[in-house]
Amino acid sequence: MKEIIEIAYQFSIEVNIIHASELTSGTVNHTYLITCSDNAKYILQCINRNVFKNPQETNDRIHSILNTIEQILAEKDNLFPLVSFKMILTKDNKTTHYDKFSKPWRMVSYILESKSKNILNDLNEAYTIGQCLGAFHNLLSRVDFRYNVQIENYRNTIFYINLYLQFTKNKISTSEDSEFNFCINFIENEKNNILHIYDKIYSDSSLVSQQLIHNDARLENILFSEINNLPIAFIDLDTISYSKTIIDIADCIRSCCNPSGDCPETPASASIDEKLFQYLLRGYLNTNQKLSVHDHETLVDAVYLLCFELGIRWICDFLSESKYFNVPETERIKRAATQFYLALSIVRRKGEFENIIIQNLNEIKNENTHTK
Repeated sequence: MKEIIEIAYQFSIEVNIIHASELTSGTVNHTYLITCSDNAKYILQCINRNVFKNPQETNDRIHSILNTIEQILAEKDNLFPLVSFKMILTKDNKTTHYDKFSKPWRMVSYILESKSKNILNDLNEAYTIGQCLGAFHNLLSRVDFRYNVQIENYRNTIFYINLYLQFTKNKISTSEDSEFNFCINFIENEKNNILHIYDKIYSDSSLVSQQLIHNDARLENILFSEINNLPIAFIDLDTISYSKTIIDIADCIRSCCNPSGDCPETPASASIDEKLFQYLLRGYLNTNQKLSVHDHETLVDAVYLLCFELGIRWICDFLSESKYFNVPETERIKRAATQFYLALSIVRRKGEFENIIIQNLNEIKNENTHTK
């Protein structure tokens, strides 16, 4: 870790660094926890240039957004308590340090007494995550930037279907891996339906709510307080961009409402839990009621779309020589199969999930009527 500590010293840290350790939960960037002699902690990241083609621009953008968020939070008028982190600049006042191999690095402050989670099983946690996302969207709606995402073809399901078709134009023979075969069969059976859903969600922007969103609002990007277990922050803001609000909600549901986690030993165990879905959505709607009728009608399809999209991205990553995700090779098929089983659970119970949305909306409407 000597080289990591030397890189950390390129940032504006005024005290001695006593320890550096790698954090292995991320799937894109290499991340390290830096501990200093005054017990202050920082997050140091080596940015994946296969993903972020212009890391300096990405980091500058995050720095600008964080400064604005800090100003808004200082007003203390958010309905749900949120905290933020800060970008630590280099000693020459830049957001990015390039090492001797031209690898880009950034540093942010560490939120003390916080923790992350890989799996959610508690209904109250689901409710408070919904509240947290709703509050975060309220906050981001006040940030006057209309950024596009910096990752090429991010959220472009059609691109990944075409990429998959390129990889498989010389027909893939049946594999001994049953999970791989399941993935291929699922893609073949569902790709035409996915194109229809993608068009329904993205074709008419006037029908859907749009604003600045996180655009990667999965469980691993949420920090929880070690004191009261409440969600307190969204991290990894590389993907923040102006887009459809339901994309964040759907991605949060996809990630948080699967008690098996993103990489279970048995992918077939993956399923969207109805109660977690109900409580997370209720928490969101109680905090943020800006969604359109079209958002309500297409939310379940959006969850299905994001499960499929992430699944086919994992398959393309497995078939490609250039890897996007920073995970062991054996995990790629398992993670892909997990997402497709999640999508399957949506298909099988779509009507039940749609009824949960209607039920939540009716209950909130009745509550609002009684409070007037």
